[in-house]
Amino acid sequence: MGDAAINPTSLPLVILYDFYFVRKKQTEVIISINGRSHQLDELPIPIDWQKMTFARYSPKPLIATLNPEYNGLLKPLEIEMGQKIYEKGNCSYQIEWTDQIASIKSMCLKSDNHILTMSFTPSFPCLNTTMVNTRYKGFFEVCGHESAGNISGEYTVHSDKKNIHIRAVPSKGWKPKVTKFSTWFLFNVVNVFKKWPTTYRWDGQLQKNAEGSWYMQSKWIRTGQILKN
Repeated sequence: MGDAAINPTSLPLVILYDFYFVRKKQTEVIISINGRSHQLDELPIPIDWQKMTFARYSPKPLIATLNPEYNGLLKPLEIEMGQKIYEKGNCSYQIEWTDQIASIKSMCLKSDNHILTMSFTPSFPCLNTTMVNTRYKGFFEVCGHESAGNISGEYTVHSDKKNIHIRAVPSKGWKPKVTKFSTWFLFNVVNVFKKWPTTYRWDGQLQKNAEGSWYMQSKWIRTGQILKN
């Protein structure tokens, strides 16, 4: 991902469907970056009784830029009372209602080959009904096909008299779905596989203008610190 991973403007997700490690036997791998050759490391344990390199490949990858930084006015979702599904373009929102107040239960983004869903527990609150000096806390999960696992974390919403601050941290990291003991062992021994999302944090500061519209300033920060759960 290069600079996008070090100085993120979004959460860079590379979801590998049907991935596998690159076999060392009868395989030639040539890597050159800016004219400089690089050698692959070897995995410390064999996978399926074969030596593997520290590289993965996938015939069906999905590269997603989750929640990119944005500075500007927010466009509201214009929904009818009791409406449970809102669709716009290739994005679908599932709406939950409590005492005639709407909240977002999930967002689903459709591409040509894959579907990516972000869900909230409890549902993400409506900004226009958020009371002053109130703090909300919940969890989110990002997932595609179940075979690719999921990324999860926590979100907080805090309001004062003038602003609403939202923070989202993928603090639970990536939870892979593995069906073989050797792969399970690898993902539990090599911590970076599961923990890399925990080094990212999103902050959004929102302010309502005189016309009643919300203006948001948001940014991603690479903290560089792997969180322990």
